[in-house]
Amino acid sequence: MTTRSLFTGGRGGAWLAALALAALTPARAQQLPLRSFGQLEGLTNVSVQALAQDRAGYLWAGTDNGLYRFDGSRFRRHSLKQNYHINVLHVDPAGRLWVGADRGLFVLDGQQLLPVRRDDGRALPVRFGRHLVSIDAGHLLVQASGRLHQVQPDGKGGWRSAEVFSEAQVDAHPELKDLHGVLRDADGTLWLGCGTRLCRYRDGALTLLGAAEGLPAQQWNGLLRDQAGALWLNSAAKVMRLAPGAQRFTDRSPANYAAAVQAWATPLVQDRDGRVISFNDNGLFRLGAQGWERYGAAQGLHFTSGFHALLLDRDGDAWLGLPGRGVVQWQGYRHWENWTRQEGLPDDDVWTMLRTRDGRLHIGTGAGLAQWDGQRFAARRDGVLASQAWSALAEDAQGGLWLGDLVGVLVRRDAQGRDHQITGMPPGVIYKLLFDAGGQLWICAESGLFLIADPLRAPVPRRVAADLLGADAHVTNGCLDAGGRLWVVGPEGLLRLRDGRWSRQPLPAGEHVFSHVACDGNTIWVADDHGGGLWRGDGAGAQLRLEPLREPLLDGRAVQAMLVDQRHWLWLSTDTGLMVWNGQRWRLFNQRSGMVWNDSNQNALYEDTDGSIWVGTSNGLSHLLRPEALFEPRTIPLQLASLRYNGAAMPGAGADWNGGSLDVQLAAPLYQNHETLSFRYRLLGQETAWSASDTGDLRYTALAPGRYRLQVVAEHSSLQAASAVLELPLVIVPPWWQTGWAYAGAGLLALGLIGMLHRYRVALVLRQRALLERRVAERTAELEASREEHRLRSLKDGLTQAWNRVALMERLAALSAPGAPAFLLVMLDLDYFKRINDTHGHLAGDEVLREVVRRVQAQLRTSDTVGRYGGEEFMLLMPGLDLASGRQRLEQLQRAVGATPVRIDAQQELRISCSCGVVCGRPELGRAPEEWIGLADQALYRAKQLGRNRVEYAGEDVL
Repeated sequence: MTTRSLFTGGRGGAWLAALALAALTPARAQQLPLRSFGQLEGLTNVSVQALAQDRAGYLWAGTDNGLYRFDGSRFRRHSLKQNYHINVLHVDPAGRLWVGADRGLFVLDGQQLLPVRRDDGRALPVRFGRHLVSIDAGHLLVQASGRLHQVQPDGKGGWRSAEVFSEAQVDAHPELKDLHGVLRDADGTLWLGCGTRLCRYRDGALTLLGAAEGLPAQQWNGLLRDQAGALWLNSAAKVMRLAPGAQRFTDRSPANYAAAVQAWATPLVQDRDGRVISFNDNGLFRLGAQGWERYGAAQGLHFTSGFHALLLDRDGDAWLGLPGRGVVQWQGYRHWENWTRQEGLPDDDVWTMLRTRDGRLHIGTGAGLAQWDGQRFAARRDGVLASQAWSALAEDAQGGLWLGDLVGVLVRRDAQGRDHQITGMPPGVIYKLLFDAGGQLWICAESGLFLIADPLRAPVPRRVAADLLGADAHVTNGCLDAGGRLWVVGPEGLLRLRDGRWSRQPLPAGEHVFSHVACDGNTIWVADDHGGGLWRGDGAGAQLRLEPLREPLLDGRAVQAMLVDQRHWLWLSTDTGLMVWNGQRWRLFNQRSGMVWNDSNQNALYEDTDGSIWVGTSNGLSHLLRPEALFEPRTIPLQLASLRYNGAAMPGAGADWNGGSLDVQLAAPLYQNHETLSFRYRLLGQETAWSASDTGDLRYTALAPGRYRLQVVAEHSSLQAASAVLELPLVIVPPWWQTGWAYAGAGLLALGLIGMLHRYRVALVLRQRALLERRVAERTAELEASREEHRLRSLKDGLTQAWNRVALMERLAALSAPGAPAFLLVMLDLDYFKRINDTHGHLAGDEVLREVVRRVQAQLRTSDTVGRYGGEEFMLLMPGLDLASGRQRLEQLQRAVGATPVRIDAQQELRISCSCGVVCGRPELGRAPEEWIGLADQALYRAKQLGRNRVEYAGEDVL
């Protein structure tokens, strides 16, 4: 076997020329992980001009038709009545939200936008731009109609405004009538865009800056004091900077910045990493260490003419408001970079990464090799490197680059750029190339494990450990531990080379497939390919003893690569994202975190020299910056968004009982991987066990009067973080007849009546003893007859003559007694009965109720019971029947109720229908009568929800 040189001098020169050309590119091109929000997400007006984040974490969007709030799940319009054309949003140090609109300035007070007016009663219309600036928690500067105003409390619970500059100052400096952007320094100095110049107002003195200070004549709308103390200005065509201590501005305008169509104010902000950002309809411009970067349609950002909004939230993500396109979230703004074929990669399928000692980053893709030139990736177009699917990279001690591909091709490119193809490798995937301390090259391949003992002088691959692995066994991965021991793994098992001797090491029993091994000092990690588990053990001993590391987050994920970095963190790339464990907690990343794609490729996981992490996927390359910031302490913000009882807002934490439902809406305004957020909750006083929900919408139906405590915890599985327990005390006030005073009064009244009756009867006995003795038998019979008649009358409904609720409960208690046979309990409710009362009057409604009872009784057996449970709701008790034997009878009964119209009078007939909820009572289960009624009520509620005029049954699973 020999090597073959593939070097071509002309193409090598073309490669260097391509690198030089790419270095002149002004933008660090990458694919942006963007998520768009529009009408489907609740943002019914997609012309967004303003964005802000309040103290609770909510995002607010100002549009040309109202204000919207975003909690991570959905945008919700603030008020349909306050449909203002909003241009500016601002949150002051006290947490108040200020809204600048065409109609004036407003402040959010609870659920209302309260207007702020001038002393003369006129509004303060606010246009686009940096026109709202806080002085402190109670004072605000506002640029309205070209004049500067100060807003402050009026002492009556409201706000008032007054102009900052006197008429004499304005007459002396007419530029103060035409103000634009506003900036206030910490020392109180004001910077103002004045006409086409810049004004500085300090200690009562106004200074105009212009051409003498290097400023062109522009309307300066954006003003920024950066972290280093420099002053930045921007207009529609220029970006200018005044360095600390300097007297003249310098032009820092990016290329193509002035090519924008619109000439309105453009945002100017600085992110956490000190990068200045501005954008217009020609793109987003960000100033990094290597100059301005421009992002536009090629990176997925589509700008239109109009005013654009820009917000950097507390987590560092960027949000953009785009005219006509809604809101766009730049996911993972601080932490993730992404590249695809559109940004210079030969192919989107990325298999391997390596930074060589000369600082060059090499990327192996499904269609060739690429190198990073500092701005973008440039594909190698020369020789065998041009089109091969490179799956493994390694560097030898002489600076030679070794490459293995998916079909068994092995190539070495020497330090002079000459390519040598190594022959002797069988066909099949080369998974990994690994140099040991002695300079030997180990090759993990689909066809087995190979060794090139002398890669420079005799680069001949030789199969090793075949006696342990078997012929053509897969070897998918390998690593070297701190003692220089070689570990290799594949479906056939785990091997260790120690002191020149191979040994098979034990792996966990079960249906596991192992393709991944990683070394961390002397600690050896192995992973099941299909998320079945992780194990680790000490590789220095005579035999490896593996201990499991159980993590539910790994369940169901296919592991594609495993890496232990210099921080001793464990990284796993999977088919659904990237996972990392820092020894205490896990984190999960996917496209919602900022990755280019979720599906990672095998062994495509690499730690760069600066500790950042590269991930190769089937749809591009992702780069995770600053991993050390991933495990910063996080608390999930949990908020009570709304509390309603029977459909009405619940004032405070109490409400009078009316039998309605309690609806709770929770929000956790956190926007990183919001889809992995869930809630645990319980209502103490009704339940002690915790329930779980993937949404923040909770409902409790028919709460009994009493005192409750609602406890909620928000949990974020991707961040492995949780909120503090949110506890809300609730009081459902009972009706007056169920209060303690009512019970006490009734008791005293009963005692008084008993006492009076006793005195009367004693006196009567004394006066009429003889008469009473003669008529005692007759009187006793009369009393018994009267008592029975009274009892029957008390058990009947006065309107329909059906049994009333008391009688029904007695009958149901008897049917629920132990040893009784099965029975059917039916809750029957007339559909839209309120419309009959509202439209035709209560007399018509009464006739409908009577007719329904007649029709139901006609369908029942003599042993069955029908009664009026309340209002238009009836209860039917059918002993001796279950769902199988009674279903046909029930369906027939339901149809019979609405079979023919009910005649109200000679001219009028009404069509009616009913909904039924049915439960089969089984006394052997030991349930109370109220529980059977509750199950039937749930089935009735479901019948209503599914369209009414139907029968729904409580399933066996609820019994």
